[in-house]
Amino acid sequence: MNIYIKYLLFIYYCIIYYYGIHIFNEYSFLMNSLSFKFQKSKSILQSVINSAFDAVIISDSNGRITEWNYQAENIFLWKRAEILGQLLPEIIIPLNHRSVYTGKISHFFNHSKALAFDKRFEITAVNKRKTQFPIELTIIPKKIDGDYLFIYFIRDLKETKRSQVTLNAINKLAISLLGKNELEEIAWEITQNTIELLGLEDCVIYILDSAKDQLNQIAAYGPKNPDGKRIENEISLKVGQGIVGRAAATKKPVLVNDTSLDKAYVVDDDFRFSELAVPIVYEGNVIGVIDSEHHQRNFYQKEHLEAFTTIANLTSSKINSAINSRKRKEVEISLKESEERWQNLVENMPEALQISVEGRVVYMNPAALRLYEANNMEQMMGKDLRGFLLNVNSNFIEDRLAILQKKGFIEPTEFQIKTVKGNVKHIEANSNTILYNGAYAIQTVLRDITEKKKSEQELIQLSSRLSTLLNNLNTGVLMEQSDRVIVHANDKFCDLFGNAFEPSDLMGRDYVASLEQVKGYFEAPDQFVASTIKLGQENKRSVNEELELMNGRILERDYIPIIYGGVQYGTVWQYRDITDRKKSEKELLRALESERSYNELNKNFVSMVSHEFRTPLTSIFSTAELLLEFSDSYGPADIKKRVGRIHASSIRMENLIEDVLTIGKLDSTQVIENMQKFKLSEVLDDTIKMLRSMGFKDREIHVSGMEYERLMYSDLSLVELIFRNLLENACKYSESGIDFKFEFTSEQVHVECVDYGIGIPQQELNLIFEPFKRASNTEGVKGTGLGLPIVKKSVEKIGGKIWVESEQGKGSKFKVELPLAASYF
Repeated sequence: MNIYIKYLLFIYYCIIYYYGIHIFNEYSFLMNSLSFKFQKSKSILQSVINSAFDAVIISDSNGRITEWNYQAENIFLWKRAEILGQLLPEIIIPLNHRSVYTGKISHFFNHSKALAFDKRFEITAVNKRKTQFPIELTIIPKKIDGDYLFIYFIRDLKETKRSQVTLNAINKLAISLLGKNELEEIAWEITQNTIELLGLEDCVIYILDSAKDQLNQIAAYGPKNPDGKRIENEISLKVGQGIVGRAAATKKPVLVNDTSLDKAYVVDDDFRFSELAVPIVYEGNVIGVIDSEHHQRNFYQKEHLEAFTTIANLTSSKINSAINSRKRKEVEISLKESEERWQNLVENMPEALQISVEGRVVYMNPAALRLYEANNMEQMMGKDLRGFLLNVNSNFIEDRLAILQKKGFIEPTEFQIKTVKGNVKHIEANSNTILYNGAYAIQTVLRDITEKKKSEQELIQLSSRLSTLLNNLNTGVLMEQSDRVIVHANDKFCDLFGNAFEPSDLMGRDYVASLEQVKGYFEAPDQFVASTIKLGQENKRSVNEELELMNGRILERDYIPIIYGGVQYGTVWQYRDITDRKKSEKELLRALESERSYNELNKNFVSMVSHEFRTPLTSIFSTAELLLEFSDSYGPADIKKRVGRIHASSIRMENLIEDVLTIGKLDSTQVIENMQKFKLSEVLDDTIKMLRSMGFKDREIHVSGMEYERLMYSDLSLVELIFRNLLENACKYSESGIDFKFEFTSEQVHVECVDYGIGIPQQELNLIFEPFKRASNTEGVKGTGLGLPIVKKSVEKIGGKIWVESEQGKGSKFKVELPLAASYF
C-alpha cells in the first residue's frame, strides 16, 4: 500500500479517536477508496489535518516536524513553511520544560509499547514571540514502514487558566458570605471582596425599592467609602435612569467601554470612562444591581462580565432572603403598632407562618394550616409541635429554643413532619424570636420542600454517572465510603504517583491501609500518613494542604466529607500538582522586590531633579531680576556678563533634560538607527573641542595609540555619548591631566580613560553605573549621577563592555571594549 495512504489512514484514525467518530463522517469515503493517486492522497491528508479543532503536529522518530496545521499556526504563530523539518521540542517547548516531553518519548522507546491515546498532560509551551503559556498535550505514536511517526494534539489552556482564577475569586467570595444574613453585611462583603479579588477601582450595590421603582445604594467599596461602612454622597436612581437603571430595566448586563459617548451616563462621585452594571435577579425579578466603574477606557473584559454575572447569580438568593428577612422584621414592628394590619398581612402571606410558645401552637396563618392539612385554627391551637416531627432526636425542639434564646434567630433547618391527615412532608423552617401578646414566642416561616427533596434523591441516585467526568478531570480524585473503603480513583490520581498502580488496584481497599503503598513518594512519609489519619478522625473539611514529593514536585490536597441530611456518605480527596504555581509565586515575590528598587530609584530621581533645576533657575531668576531693576545703570559689559550667566544656566538645564531623556531612550526597547561609518579621531577631536567650550580649557588631555585613519561602523550618536561623558566625568573630578588611550584589534577597539583625581571608594564601585547614584566623596561637585549610566547603557547597546578600576584619592581608570562593526542586540 502506498506510504501516503498508510500515513493518511493513521492520521484519520487518530483524529476520529481523539474527537469522536460523528465529527468526521464527511471523511468516511476514505475507508472505501484506498487506491487513489499519490498527489490526491497528500491533498486529502492536509485537508484532514486542517479540519481538526486543535493544533495537530506530526513528527518523525527524530522529532523533526513533517506536518503543521492551521490551528498550530494560530497557536504558535509559526507558518507551516517556516517550521517543516525543525525539531519540535526546540520550537514549541521552553528549555526548562523539555524534560517532561523527553521523558514521555523516552518512556515509549524504553518500554517498547505505544503511549495510550487518552494520556493527556499539561506542559508549558512557547510561541514565536517567546511568550510562554499552558497547553494540554496528547502524543500518539505509529510505526509505518519500519519507522515511528508521532502525532501531537495540542489545546491552548490560557483561557481555561484565566477562568480558574476568576472561579477561585468567586469561591472565596462565596465562603466569605457564609453565616451572613443581614442585607447590609452581605452587600458590604460583596463590594469589598469583589474589589480585592478582581482588582477593581470601585464596586457599588444598589437594592431595588419596588414601591418607588427606585434603586438605592446600600454598600460601596472604593472612593465612595472613605471609612468604616459609610457611603459618601449616597445617591438613588430610577429604574431606567443611567447605566445602572438600564441594567435593572432590561434585566441584562450593561458594559460601557467609553461613558463619554453614552448620554445616559450619570456621574456619581467622579467621572470614569468604563462602567459595568449587572442586574441581581431572583426568580425572574430584579432585586438589585452590582455596579463598577473604572477611569480607563475599555477596562472591563469578558472575564469581568462573567465574574459579575456569576456573583449576581450566586448571591441573588441570599440577598433575596436578607431582603425578606428585613421585611419580616418590619412586619414585626408593624404588628406591634397595629394588630389589624398585622392580621391582614399575615393572613394573605403565601408562605406558611406559625407562632408557638414553649413548643405549642398559638397561631397559624392559612398557608400554615394548609401545610399541616388542618381544617381550621381551633384544630391546631395548643398542639405540641413535637407530635408532628419525624426522624429527629428527642431534644430537637429544646436545642432550637436554646439557640433562639441566645441569638434571636436560627439558620434555616430541614426536617420532616407528619400532617394531620398522616401525610409525610419535608419542611424548611426559619425561626426568630418575637413578642406575641406580651409574651416571649417563636415565629417560624415554613416552606414545603417535599418535591425539592424528591429531586435531590434522584440526583443522588444518578451519582454513578459522574465517574466518566471524574476520570477526565485534571485533578487527582479518590473517593471513599464512610467505612473508609475506596470506591473510586481516577487516572490523574495514579499519574501523580508515576502510574505505579492503576485505579482498579485501589478499588475495594481500605484507604488507611493503602497509605503504605504511596507514602514512599513523599518527602516526609510518616508526616503524610499521620496527617491523613488525623483528617479522617476529625472529619472536617480541609482544603489547600501542601505536600512535597521526593522528586521535588508539590501537591495540594483537599479533604471534603460528603454529608447529606446529616448523614455522611463518604469522603472525596483531591490532589493537584501546584509545582508551577509555586514557582510563579516565587517569581511574583521577586517582581515585588524589583518594584521596591524602582520606587527607590524614583525617589532619587525626584530629589536630584529638584536640586539640579533649583540652582540654575535661582541664578536665572536673580540675574533677570537685577537686569529688570537696574538695567539703566548697567553698561554693555555688565549686561553681557549677566546675560551670559543666564545663558550658562539655561545650557545647564538643557543638558540635564537631555541626560534624563537619553537615559530613558536607552532604557526603552526601541532601536536608535544612526548606523554609519566614521573616524574615531574625528569623534574624539569634536568631543575635546566641546569640552574646551564648556569651561575645561585648562585640562590637558593626552591621546595615545590612535590610528587616525581607522574607520568604525556603529551608531555615531552613541559613540559620541560614550566619549563625551567619559571625558566630562574625568574633567569634573580631576584637576590634573587625563590620558585617553586606544588599542585596536581586527574586530575591536579598546579604550582607556584615566584621570588622577579624587577616585571612587571601593565599596561604592558597584553603584556608579546606576542612575542618580553618586559616590559619597563627590559632595560639592555638580552632577546628576547620569553620565556613567549613559556610558554603560550606550556601550552595551552597541555590543560592548565596560569596567572601572579606582582608588580613592588617586584617580580612576575606565576600560571600554567596542566592536568596530557594531549591531544592536
